[in-house]
Amino acid sequence: MKQFIYWSVVLLLVAIPSLGQSDTDDITLPDAVMKDVLYDIVKSTIEPAKDVQLVYLANMELGSDWLPEIRNVEFVLLDKNGNEGYGRAVYFWKNLRKEKGAYLIDFGNGDPGCSANGLTWSFRVVDSQVKDLHSTDGWGSGCSVCSGSGFSTPPPPPSPIK
Repeated sequence: MKQFIYWSVVLLLVAIPSLGQSDTDDITLPDAVMKDVLYDIVKSTIEPAKDVQLVYLANMELGSDWLPEIRNVEFVLLDKNGNEGYGRAVYFWKNLRKEKGAYLIDFGNGDPGCSANGLTWSFRVVDSQVKDLHSTDGWGSGCSVCSGSGFSTPPPPPSPIK
């Protein structure tokens, strides 16, 4: 009887850490899927402008062909400038994960390492096709080390994507 209790406790202690966890392994989806997801998110997030405007995106292995054409919007991909970040507010994505059979990704605007906000988007992948892409929740982040806008002096203006 003591052995039964001992092994029951051991098995319980081994099983507890895995309860309630989502699929938190590093998730990688095919480029074609990510292209479709990000193309549709950007197209639904950024509206056509009356006058030409520059929209800055964090260059996170993003190909320029992943971006939609939007009237009067020119996209500029910015590379991170060491510890100084991007030097200005940028659109970016983060935290690709899988929960309950759906993929979730956060897309937002601001300083990715400090104050930012955006939406969480949910989608499924069926036969390498994106299905049921929709926003679910809003999110925000902040930090106590930012002063003012949280951005350093902006770098020289980058060239728009052609």
